Amino acid sequence: ALSPTVSTTYSVTGTGTNGCTASATTTVTVGNGIPIPFSEGFQNSPPFLPTGWTMNDGGNDGNIWLLNTSVGGFSATGNCAWYDNNGINAPNTRDEMEMMRLNFSNLTTVQMTFDVAYCRKSNASFSDTCVVYVSTNCGVSWTQVYSKGGSTLATAPNQNGAFTPTTTQWRTETVSLTAYINQPSVIIKFQNRNHNGNNLYIDNINITGTTSNPPT
Repeated sequence: ALSPTVSTTYSVTGTGTNGCTASATTTVTVGNGIPIPFSEGFQNSPPFLPTGWTMNDGGNDGNIWLLNTSVGGFSATGNCAWYDNNGINAPNTRDEMEMMRLNFSNLTTVQMTFDVAYCRKSNASFSDTCVVYVSTNCGVSWTQVYSKGGSTLATAPNQNGAFTPTTTQWRTETVSLTAYINQPSVIIKFQNRNHNGNNLYIDNINITGTTSNPPT
């Protein structure tokens, strides 16, 4: 169960499309998230996304992350999350999978690992990016903790046809979350930045840490 909530006031500044800047004060109620360790391999889907997750359709065009039931990380599982960059020509749209809140209280170390598979098209200008963000204030603001695209993200040689990874065309990524130790409400989201490249697959998300002695 989630722990009691606390309300915190944040000052938010935004710039409109007309170039004018406006400021506002927002009160956000932040409750403690679920404790770690946390693991998601998309094996209990459908439905998709997993319970407690949120889908953000950045382009408002119906192009979103999907469940793939025929491939999984290192071919050890049958399900994963994927984004059909090969079939979608919506440059610069940013579509996201946002996880439920997690509790990093009383930790001395914390990190996330996940499996990724991706390849570019032969034309290097058609390449996509995967970005991971973290928020500690219920999404009022986000901090980038991971970003790879194009050849840096790729786990397989370029191909123009729709990419489906083989057993060996996966890589496990490790993301340090040390900066968020002792934060009681942490949200992590995966963002696909489409540039008409090729398919992106994510699987086996694991968040682990070392727990300190509880306060006395």
